[in-house]
This record gives sequence, C-alpha cells and structure tokens, in this order.
Amino acid sequence: MKRLLFVMPSFSIGGTTVSTLNLISLLDKSKYGVTVMPLLNRGILKEQYQDVPQLRPSLIFESLSVASWRQMPGFAKRLFAIMVRFSAKNSRKLKTWLLRVGWKRSLGNKNFDTIVACQEGRATGLVVEAPIADKVAWVRCDYARIAGQHPHDRIIYRRFRSIVCVSEGTHSSFMKIFPEYAQKTVCIPNPQNIEIIRNQGNSQENEPRFITDKTTLVSIGRLDPVKRFNQIGPIAQRLKEQGLCFRWYIIGQGRERNVIAKSIKDRGMEDCVVMLGAKTNPHYYIKQADLFICLSESEACPRVVNEAKILGTPTISTDFPTIHEFIEDGKTGIISPLSEIPDAIIRMFTERSLYQQIKTNISQFEFDNTELLAQIQSIL
Repeated sequence: MKRLLFVMPSFSIGGTTVSTLNLISLLDKSKYGVTVMPLLNRGILKEQYQDVPQLRPSLIFESLSVASWRQMPGFAKRLFAIMVRFSAKNSRKLKTWLLRVGWKRSLGNKNFDTIVACQEGRATGLVVEAPIADKVAWVRCDYARIAGQHPHDRIIYRRFRSIVCVSEGTHSSFMKIFPEYAQKTVCIPNPQNIEIIRNQGNSQENEPRFITDKTTLVSIGRLDPVKRFNQIGPIAQRLKEQGLCFRWYIIGQGRERNVIAKSIKDRGMEDCVVMLGAKTNPHYYIKQADLFICLSESEACPRVVNEAKILGTPTISTDFPTIHEFIEDGKTGIISPLSEIPDAIIRMFTERSLYQQIKTNISQFEFDNTELLAQIQSIL
C-alpha cells in the first residue's frame, strides 16, 4: 500500500477542501493509505474529515499559516507567531530552516511515500521543504493572476515530480508562466463523488430562513472579491424593479461578508437576498433552487457548476475562460457578461421553453470519474 500525505490550507469551506475530500473518498483503499495534514487545524468541514487519518501541524506551520498573529490563541503562541513570521519574512535561509524544523516536529517518526500539496501558495511553499522526496502539486487557480505574488515559485515547482492543473484554462495559464515545466504538468479535472452529492441533495436541512415559495436563486462560495458576491445587491435591485418575485440565497463565509451585507442593506434588498452563512451541505440548497448563479471574475475549476448539473439545477454564469469547459451556452446553462446577468435571469423565467430545455439537457448529464481516477492514480 502506498502511503500518501495530503497537505491542505485548512478545513474551511472551499474548492480545495471539498475536492480533496472527494478524491480521497474515491481512491482505492487497498492501494492507497491517505493521511491529511491541514496547516490550520480548523474549519467548518473538519467533521467531514473525521474518518481520514490526520497529522497535526507543528506550531511553526500554524504560525505561518494564520492570516495574522493575532489569530493565535494565548499570549505565548502569539509571541511565538510574531517571531516566526518576522524571521520568515526577512530571511529566506531562516524560513527554510524553520520549515525543516516544522516538518521534523510534524512528522515525528511517521513515513510517507508521496507528499501532495493540495493547493498552490502556502501549501506548496511548505511541502517543498518536506523530507519526502516524491512530491506532487495541485494548481487550482488562474496562475497568471497571482504569479507576481509568489516570486520564488519557479524554484519551488522545480522540485516537484508532477504538477496537476484542474482545468484546461488553469493548465494554459500555468504554462504561460512556467513553460519549462510542460513535461511534468498535466490537466486533470476534479473528480466528483456523485453518490454523496445526490444523497445530500435529497436530504433535509433545518434552515428556517430558506423558503422556496418564490423563484429561488442560490450562489455558493468563499466570500472573496474574486467571487463578486458584492454585485448581488445591485443585480437583485434591478430584478425587483423589473417585477421578478424572487429570493436569492448566499451560502458561504469570508472576508467580504460585511461589504456584501452593506450592499444588500443599502439597496433595501433584505427581503429578497438572504445570507445563510457557511453550510456543510450546500447540495440541498442547490437542488431546491430554480437557478444556480455564479458571478465569479475567475475560477480555476468551477466544481459547483458540475454539482448543479448533477442535481438538475440550471446555471447562469459570468463569462470567464474555464466556464466554457463546464457549460455549453444556451444548452446546458447561460453564460453572460456581468452587466447582462439580470437580463439572463429574467430571460430564463420569461422564456419557459428555454428553461425547460436546459433542464432536460442537464438531466442527461453523466459525470464519469473512471478516466479521471485512472489519471490521478498514475500520478500518485
């Protein structure tokens, strides 16, 4: 049995956390023994990993992974985090030494055959110093957008055996920045655990704020500027002015929560737009909705769009490069510029034949993990 260590940022809601869990659940248990190490041992999805063996991160890794030293509990840990973060920021050699010490304390006497960085950025930067020779990295972003933020990545990725990009768009973007790694970089979309998606879609959730007596829209994701949830208030206002009777539910958590809430309140849209917060089972809400709405500026692999198709809910999405890998415009969903999203939503409910045709088309959607898993297992 091959021993794998998956390193991920945390158990917070997001594509990395869910996609990694899907992958682990689908791997052949007779061939792979998987352990997970979150750099921050916290997050709403932690319970869903309770059956997966876990390695606790060292205090050094936690100190480097928190957004601010103020998030560390207790005076002593805060002081330690200040020293670690200051040292790592001001000396590359000292940071390397700290990471190696962190790995020694995290691993103890445990041995692994392969270590996997489940996301670009912090996880990849820490994994590169792990005393495990065989390294694999996952890339889940439009790398051209963040390349300048990580000046040492060219050196870091040199030390990985394989690099996995989760969509054709992600792969193309990564290759523009690092063409020298073409021979070891592959495109493998995220596998989906269809059984879990459908079971959760058919379950019941105790959420009294979720009422479906009107046209029901749902948007799900990290409350981050790139997701553009702050545009829901203005779009909802336009829909209401044009006479659409609806409720729009936002599911997620993140740093933009107050900005989004203010945008909704300032426009008097509290009766139409409801922020439900983070949910461990978003599939119930997707299945109950009439439409799934994606407003993102960029997505590496919009996994939730495939989940909506599996659950039979049509999607309206903004136009970013990778969405065309997941939606055929006018047939399995609608792709529209952000400025025309209100018109696209209204069109879906005034042209009922269009809505029903898209529903019929996605009812025939079949997601097959077979080839994806074969590709991933050949990498691992």
